[in-house]
Amino acid sequence: MKRTLAYGDSNTWGFDPETWGYVPMTLERYPEDIRWTGLLQKALGKDALVLEEGLTRQSLCLVLTTVKALLTLRQRKSRQGWSCA
Repeated sequence: MKRTLAYGDSNTWGFDPETWGYVPMTLERYPEDIRWTGLLQKALGKDALVLEEGLTRQSLCLVLTTVKALLTLRQRKSRQGWSCA
């Protein structure tokens, strides 16, 4: 089975702007079948798995910095003979 990691900001999380502000400190999400990650999962079928890791209230800059740090850590571990699977 192929796996796809969708790592991103509030768009990946599925933030619904229509619900913003109705309940303080509560954020609502679009239903799974409406979010782009859910649509991708449907398009790929059962032979693939879309792992949704969206963080609302995050900027693209922070997301890219985090991804870069994770990739750097993975490269260091690979050089030391650690498995990252």
